[in-house]
Amino acid sequence: MILKRLGDLAAQPADPLLSIIGAFRADERPGKIDLGVGVYKDASGATPIMQAIRSAHGRIADLETSKVYLGPKGWPGFAEAAKGLILGEGEAAGLSGRAVATPTPGGCGALRLAGELLRRGRPDAKIWASDPTWANHKPIFAACGFEMVHYPYFDRDNGLLVEPMLAALEGAAPGDVVLLHGCCHNPTGEDLTHEAWSAVSDLIIRKDLLPLVDVAYHGLGDGMDKDLAGMRALIARAPEAIVTYSFSKNMGLYRDRVGAIMFLGQTKEEAAAVDTHILAAARQSWSMPPTYGEALAYLALSEPALRTAWIDELAGMRARVAGLRAGAARALGERFGNDRFGFLTRQKGMFSMLPLSRDDVSALRDRHAIYAAPDGRINICGLPEDAMDRFAAAVADVVGA
Repeated sequence: MILKRLGDLAAQPADPLLSIIGAFRADERPGKIDLGVGVYKDASGATPIMQAIRSAHGRIADLETSKVYLGPKGWPGFAEAAKGLILGEGEAAGLSGRAVATPTPGGCGALRLAGELLRRGRPDAKIWASDPTWANHKPIFAACGFEMVHYPYFDRDNGLLVEPMLAALEGAAPGDVVLLHGCCHNPTGEDLTHEAWSAVSDLIIRKDLLPLVDVAYHGLGDGMDKDLAGMRALIARAPEAIVTYSFSKNMGLYRDRVGAIMFLGQTKEEAAAVDTHILAAARQSWSMPPTYGEALAYLALSEPALRTAWIDELAGMRARVAGLRAGAARALGERFGNDRFGFLTRQKGMFSMLPLSRDDVSALRDRHAIYAAPDGRINICGLPEDAMDRFAAAVADVVGA
């Protein structure tokens, strides 16, 4: 059916996570807690500008002499610096010659370019993603015309489901795409172990699958190198790979929308040819990338003093996340009298999924002014350090413990 008027389009359903923002802001109850929105928060509940980024802000005015377009590769040096950050300084660094990187508006822009590239090169592929995965993965790739199928990954009773995951991926056809989270899995916080990365890598290579690794929380798990060790070992073996990267969390550049896509080919020439398709797809989407945030990220990556300051502050953020996990596990353990929530200390990054039903989540909101995603995902950073016991009591209340 062809609509005569755009005004005949039916309204889209509200995004459940974005709806939490409005509901939380409208809630006038004191002591309300927002565990839904996925941004880092400090002890005061604010999302600060990192000191390295604040210092870089002061440099931009001296470096910019015009606002003219800089070209599809954005701020000079940014794409190469991003590629260097992704590959690191170990074995994977040797792949640099056959890898290309392109700036994108945030991690979403990188994923959309990945979808557009796959539409050009592997239009019949299926994209295999974890169950569960980040809520925006499916709509992004659906908009590019791809079917997403899910492999078992996690459940609240058994944690990481490595063997079921491998069994499901045996059903993938050569050329299919396996979407993996580089670290700090969203929404579960449950990362592949070293052994699991190795087993998944063996399967991907054996079945001629294409790894697509989404990296959105680098540095917030175990550290800059440990977080990406599994991914780097995989792409060092893969003939082709795609990595999408976001600077939103680890540099606090949320509203500046800074990301990158990296493609790794078998040869330098193959990578260069694919890069022309990535740039063509970018041209059709946003033409030229926004460069102010890229400039900030580039300075933080390339100037030794700023890079040291960034790494140090990120380490502090990582330690804070780990401390909040330990505090929540302690409070819940004392309230429930068991280790039911001990998984919180094992998991990585900002997110975990509590064993809560949708009704439990609604009760948390209605009875205790605590906001979480409908599936029980919580942002650990939203927990005030002085409210752990109140949080544990609220969880116990809604689950009937």
